[in-house]
Amino acid sequence: MGPSFKDFTIALSGSFPGQKQANLINYINSNGGKHSAKVTDSCTHLVTSQKDFDNPSPKVKQASDRPNTKIVSLEWLLDSVEAKKKVKETQYLVAATPKSKDITNGKKRARAESVGNDKPSQALDGNNKQEPPAKKQKHGQKAKSESIRIPIDEGCPLDPDARVYIDDTGVIYDAALNQTNVGNNNNKFYRIQVLGTSKTYKTWTRWGRVGEHGQSAILGDDSLDDAIRQFEKKFKDKTGHNWANRLDGPKKNKYTFLERNYEEDSSEDEKDLPGAGSRRGSKKSLGSENKVVVESTLPKPVQRLMQLIFNQAYFDTTMMEMSYDANKLPLGKLSKRTLKTGFERLKELAELLANPALADEQHNMPFADAVMELTNSYYSVIPHSFGRNRPPMIGSDERLKKEVDLLESLSDMEIANEIMKDASVTDEKGNVTHPLDRQYAGLGMQEMTPLDNTSNEFKQLRDYLIQSHGYTHHLQLKARTQPPPYRLTLTRLRIAPPEAPVSGYAFGKGIYMADISTKSANYCFAHSSGNIGLLLLCEAELGKPMLELSGGDPSAGAMAKSQGCIATWGKGGTAPRGWKDAGCVREGLRGVLMPDTTQPPGPSGVDGAYLLYNEYIAYDVAQIRLRYLFRVEMK
Repeated sequence: MGPSFKDFTIALSGSFPGQKQANLINYINSNGGKHSAKVTDSCTHLVTSQKDFDNPSPKVKQASDRPNTKIVSLEWLLDSVEAKKKVKETQYLVAATPKSKDITNGKKRARAESVGNDKPSQALDGNNKQEPPAKKQKHGQKAKSESIRIPIDEGCPLDPDARVYIDDTGVIYDAALNQTNVGNNNNKFYRIQVLGTSKTYKTWTRWGRVGEHGQSAILGDDSLDDAIRQFEKKFKDKTGHNWANRLDGPKKNKYTFLERNYEEDSSEDEKDLPGAGSRRGSKKSLGSENKVVVESTLPKPVQRLMQLIFNQAYFDTTMMEMSYDANKLPLGKLSKRTLKTGFERLKELAELLANPALADEQHNMPFADAVMELTNSYYSVIPHSFGRNRPPMIGSDERLKKEVDLLESLSDMEIANEIMKDASVTDEKGNVTHPLDRQYAGLGMQEMTPLDNTSNEFKQLRDYLIQSHGYTHHLQLKARTQPPPYRLTLTRLRIAPPEAPVSGYAFGKGIYMADISTKSANYCFAHSSGNIGLLLLCEAELGKPMLELSGGDPSAGAMAKSQGCIATWGKGGTAPRGWKDAGCVREGLRGVLMPDTTQPPGPSGVDGAYLLYNEYIAYDVAQIRLRYLFRVEMK
């Protein structure tokens, strides 16, 4: 595990059902932190429960008297361990459970001004609210922070001071619904929100075809009770479920509830800083009195690379080209459960396409109807915008692969979006940092060094890039001297999750590599990023022997394992004519083999090779070391 708690001293207070203190202490110590049995001045965090905080234990009292000690819930510890990095504490800070809650335009009111008689007043937009933090909720879409701001649906004409209603338990009264029926050419949405100020509450609804604004209505008699009643009635009418059971599986011919991930807004200070992916200057003054100049500490080539990687416009273009409706479920609002469900639907489709008999055995319907049913279910969970065109059936391996690629892209972009969002304005010491520096830190890099374009290392790598061009590829790669290649030390790679269909991968789920530069370049889709692509040059442990195949087989991973192999070699008709020791590039690579490009690639002599060029598939991320990153102009 990564050093999630490096430089942190963490104390524990209270009991945590289902967790042993010894296990929690091990989590802290094994992730680079230090456990403290007492709350001292060096203690950075106290992990406690809501009960222990409301009836303050001695440790809670001691931590409350120390401004540098953050009092957080158990979820902060567990989520940091799962993420393999420290997550922001803001969402996990423990506060006293309030006895009553009121709101005036999103700000706290004195209890003497409380509105309401026999029942406690409610919170809007998460103000004066604290979710019990010590236990994960069965149902999602709950507020975790008092500072959370729920976006009001577009085009709503209500008071601009209105806020989305959040009840005492943290449930957010915001429902995004979706329904697709390929046979009827239906691809529609329904949005429901309870909105209110300190005096009035209304239920806002909007509906129509995905990608269009649609129609809208405002319901209710201005009371909170009626607004909630209207919301829950409309939700049940459209989904067939009670609001309390919103995460239950969708019902036939009804709308699907899209769980959204709600995070607190970025701080105002961060909005004032120049963002990555823009061409704004790297200097900015903070505050009206104390002028703080923020400059990036990264080398200029690395700055430009961060601007490329975290360019929001490129994210938007990619999603649009894949027909994904980012307006319905934007990056940052995608829940892990939603992505997982999408993969599960595609896995069911893959199994059905591979074995049509499952239509009758598992779905009790003809094959075509089963394909349509699963297609409808997938599109309802993962919103697509097809305009007025009929949504395409996912009835072929080619279409299935396209949707797998979409979900993988969404997963990758979601990670990048999390890095952009999680990067705080200040570092652990409270120093203001530049957004590019924060986003670079979010990549978890141990090293990223721009190469000197006059060095032998640069020239050897440039020759490998240019000279390993495939003869069938009409793609021109330009090795740019500015910015140069980067030497990397990074080990965070991912393999497709278990719920992804194995048939979406020619040789099973793994990390795919090539020895021909243009074969890899063809997967970059550089037209979405100004014809600039990024290629990783990796060192891979492939083992001896590899599983050798001349054609694709989605079960290759299992076959390799059964034969004691750790990798698959998809043998191509064209291959490097020879190999050489990579010590010629850099001494630290001595013993690693790389293609010898003194001769161009030629016929491999493999009989019946289905592939034009070699592919190498490793099934464990531990087999890969990232060595170099090329920024390449592709035409």
